[in-house]
Amino acid sequence: MFRLILTTAAFAGLIWGAPQLSLEGLDIDGRIVGGNNTTIETHPYIVSVQELNNHVCGGSIIAANWILSAAHCFTANTTAYSIRAGSTFRNTGGQVINVSRIIIHQSHNRATLDYDIALLQLNSSITTIAARAVSLAAQGGAPLAGTTATVTGWGALSEDGPLASILQVINVPIISQANCRIAYGQNTITDRMFCAGVLGVGGKDACFNDAGGPLIAGGMLTGIVSWGYGCALPNYPGVYASVPNLRTWIRNVTGL
Repeated sequence: MFRLILTTAAFAGLIWGAPQLSLEGLDIDGRIVGGNNTTIETHPYIVSVQELNNHVCGGSIIAANWILSAAHCFTANTTAYSIRAGSTFRNTGGQVINVSRIIIHQSHNRATLDYDIALLQLNSSITTIAARAVSLAAQGGAPLAGTTATVTGWGALSEDGPLASILQVINVPIISQANCRIAYGQNTITDRMFCAGVLGVGGKDACFNDAGGPLIAGGMLTGIVSWGYGCALPNYPGVYASVPNLRTWIRNVTGL
C-alpha cells in the first residue's frame, strides 16, 4: 500500500501511492513488504496504473472498461494515464489501455485521505484472457476483524528498496476499528477506512506504489490500498479505503 510520508524527520514515512506527491505536508508512496512472488493467473483482477508509461499505483478491474483505484494517485492530466492488465510483470506483457476519464469521489480530502477512491474509465475494453473482473463487497461497514485478507502489488520490496518487477502477494488479518483508531487516533480513522496487518509484529504490509491496489477478503474486493505510517511497522498497520462503505458511490457512477 502506499504510505503518507510526513516531511518532518520525526514523522518520515506516512503515505503509500504515487511517489513524492505533496499532501499539505505529506508525501505519498506505497509497496508490498514481506510478500512472495505470485502470478496474474492467481490474481487476474489487478492492474498496474501507469503515468507516462511508469508504474505509479495499483488498481482493480471491476468491469471490462472500469478500474477502481485510490484518489490520491492522480495528479496529472487524464491523458498521462494508462493501465497494464493481464501481466505478472510491471513493465512488460499484457494489454496496455489508455484512460479516458478519471472520476474522483467528490468528498475526497487530500490532507486526510478520507474518501480515497477513484474510478478510471478506459478508452477500450480489456480483452486479454489473463485479466478478469473481481466481485465487489456488498454495502456495509468495516470488514470483520480477524478475517484473513490478500493484498497484491508491484510496490517497493522494502521501505527504501526498488519496486518489484514480479507481482507480490501477502496475507494479513483485518484489524478491529477500535485497534485501528488506537494506532492512528480516533479522529484520523474515519468510517471510510479500516486497517489490516500483523499488529504488534509487523513485517507484512503494502507500501510505496502499492496504493490503489486491491485487498481481497472472502473472495471480494473489500479494500483499496491507501496509506499508513511507515511500512510493515509493528504498531502501525496498513490503512485501506473501505469498499463496503463506498459501495453506493461506485454503483451510482458505474451502474455496477
